[in-house]
Amino acid sequence: MKRQDGKPRLFSFTLRDFLIFAAIFICALVLCTLLRRSDISDGFASPVFVLAVLLTSRFTNGYLFGTLAAFLSVIGINYIFTCSARLPLLLLFLFLPARS
Repeated sequence: MKRQDGKPRLFSFTLRDFLIFAAIFICALVLCTLLRRSDISDGFASPVFVLAVLLTSRFTNGYLFGTLAAFLSVIGINYIFTCSARLPLLLLFLFLPARS
């Protein structure tokens, strides 16, 4: 979409862009849920949601849905690693060097 002065709008909202965003994000959630149930490894959530942000930014116009996808991906990754019942579904291990 363009403004009256001819410049493109950065945060434009269209139904087409919203449907693309919703379809990609729902597919990412379903894929993570299926992978979590079928495999014991926990390294799949971050790449799936990064790919969802990449695809959303590529196929939508403006910055609105790419930014929204990035924020919701952080929430989605946190949901995959932690459960609402306060039990960890997946574990993320960080190793810090030992001090002597």
